[in-house]
Amino acid sequence: MEPENDFKDWLNNPKVKKMLDAFGEHRYTLMFYGGCVRDIQQHKNPNDFDIVTSLPTQEVIELLAKSGIEMKMTHPYFESLKTNIEGLSFDIHSFHSPAFKRQYDPNESFMENVRRFVGRVDLTINTVICNADGQLFNQFTGREDLKNGLIRFTRNPERIDTKLDNSINLLRFYRFFAWYAKQEPTPEDLESLRKGAKQTARVPPKRKFSSMHKMLAAPDPCRAVELLEETGTFPYTFGFKLRSTAALRRLVELEKAAKWPTGWHVRLALLLLCANLPYEEALRKLLLLWEVPANTQGWLEQFGRIHVVRHKQVKRTVGIAGMITFDDLMLVDWALDDHWQHTKDYYLPRLRSEAHVPAHLPADSTSSEDSADTFSSSA
Repeated sequence: MEPENDFKDWLNNPKVKKMLDAFGEHRYTLMFYGGCVRDIQQHKNPNDFDIVTSLPTQEVIELLAKSGIEMKMTHPYFESLKTNIEGLSFDIHSFHSPAFKRQYDPNESFMENVRRFVGRVDLTINTVICNADGQLFNQFTGREDLKNGLIRFTRNPERIDTKLDNSINLLRFYRFFAWYAKQEPTPEDLESLRKGAKQTARVPPKRKFSSMHKMLAAPDPCRAVELLEETGTFPYTFGFKLRSTAALRRLVELEKAAKWPTGWHVRLALLLLCANLPYEEALRKLLLLWEVPANTQGWLEQFGRIHVVRHKQVKRTVGIAGMITFDDLMLVDWALDDHWQHTKDYYLPRLRSEAHVPAHLPADSTSSEDSADTFSSSA
């Protein structure tokens, strides 16, 4: 693999520099990969960094300790080392860990082992890596695919996956599709998604929750949810079927028009309301498949109870720790209404006049021009 571009600027971050300085002469035994490399390609400042190194785990711990950096092991199988340097998170993985030993060859060069490591990555946009000098290495077509918004699986004949690896990667496809896709999946990947729909049922609950709630947190997850439905994956992942995905698209459009982002938990509650089952039963089936945090579970339960109450009977802020607001309830209710288009002409302007939108929003947040543009684009 030859470096394609030079991205040295982000290495000037003093927190990143502290980590690289701690590695000292061993800095060339590491590579950055994952979300941080996606961010630097898009000229964003990463908040967390994933690092892979050829140094044994214990040697990494001892090396960083000399610079006052304490590491915490978070996953014995992967021997994941985690630390935080003034707000920046670092996760370090060693080729010597049980998870990577089967692909690590101590007789091979560092770059050959990196090439083998990258070949096992799930999606092409995640295969781009960066060294300690800020040079990017693009073994597959990751840079081009990220720029063009093409989400596709890494097709590598050398790749060795277990069935569990495959099923987790299927869900990760939808997550990254929601965030980065600008075009439809390739026919080959679409067929893989259809064939693997039932496999997603075996994904551990914690991993299901991780991939799906991150998918719903995307600015516009509608096409990804529709894709889950079209490939037959949705019931195996959420535990129920949807009557329609139209309400989710309406909610996202209303969020944009009102400049009121509701959050992934409200979008999930809307999907539960659109289930082919009563809300409570759909939620029960979801909780059998997902490892949902207790506070989120309580929020979803309370949202279902409150939603049936007429808006004028509900106080502005209700629920757990103020998470359920009158505005969220109202936007969900409008999204479920088949006549929601009238919102742009009548209901949406009333958000400000009736003080339903927080006062900190800009004065033009419900301007007819913004609203009309948003709604006309969905017609």
